[in-house]
Amino acid sequence: MNIASIIDTTTNEVTKTIDVGKKPTQVAPTSDGKYVFLTLSDDNWVVVIDTTTMTVTKTMPVGKDPIQLFATPDSRSVYVANSGSNNISVIDVATLSVTNYIDAGQGSHGVVISKDGKYVYVTNTGSNDITVVDTSNNKVIGTITVGKGPNGITLLDK
Repeated sequence: MNIASIIDTTTNEVTKTIDVGKKPTQVAPTSDGKYVFLTLSDDNWVVVIDTTTMTVTKTMPVGKDPIQLFATPDSRSVYVANSGSNNISVIDVATLSVTNYIDAGQGSHGVVISKDGKYVYVTNTGSNDITVVDTSNNKVIGTITVGKGPNGITLLDK
């Protein structure tokens, strides 16, 4: 199915479905609650859903085979892992447009952003590593070698 379902968590009922495009894969809400971003892996797009109207307000091309994505804590940017093009798309939330592409490892897949919003971590399933990006300038500051085929990623603040 090529839809996004809106679920009322008090009743656990689907209240609305939205046609979005081919192969919806992952969602990322902004922390201010204004938007939900959704990757469409078969279309190579990201869809933006306005949470007030629960309608698609923008569809934009990103890299090839976008998988996971994550919004910064300040709701200013969304980072998208593009598995087929081995890069990361940076979306400016204010303009709802892609402003940058950052090279990553092979098979970019999982995305997480540090609690302070300073760093993005992207798993690369093909190169068995994690790309670390500084969000102040969108530059790669490191690569961490990990086990075979890293997929999702989570940060634990201690």
